[in-house]
Amino acid sequence: MRNFLLLAALVLVAACSRGGAKAVPLDFAVPEGWSTPRKDRSGGTAYALYAKEGGGVLTFSKWTGPGQAADIPRLEQTLSGEFLKRVQESDVLALRDEQYERGQIAGGHCQGQFVIFHMKTGESTNLTSVFMFSVDGQLWHGSFSGSAAQWAQALKVLGELKYKG
Repeated sequence: MRNFLLLAALVLVAACSRGGAKAVPLDFAVPEGWSTPRKDRSGGTAYALYAKEGGGVLTFSKWTGPGQAADIPRLEQTLSGEFLKRVQESDVLALRDEQYERGQIAGGHCQGQFVIFHMKTGESTNLTSVFMFSVDGQLWHGSFSGSAAQWAQALKVLGELKYKG
């Protein structure tokens, strides 16, 4: 009986911490030449898209930390700062140079900010981006790695995000 009460209490706490609301999935078109995993196990809180050629990857997930849309500039700067710190500490990752680009994600339901870093990958350079955005006021964050052409496709996906329904 004691174990049952403990389990019941844990279930109640878990339900309350999620607000009892089911996640509403995002709606977006997968660009030609990209794919998504066959089964979404996240319940609509995390997404990954993979370029079929060239190794491009776009991932984004619901932000679980505190904040609101007005906090995006500060949160994005924190994310990009953490990324830079990890690159500097890495023996595997390397920046092509110290320059980076900041930009906006703009769409009907989605607004946010990104920063793009130029990464050395052997003899070539790939882009890596970290970003923070809101969809109808709900915060999301993510990353991208791939070519400039793939980033243009990824940015289009992000700008068109909206909730289903």
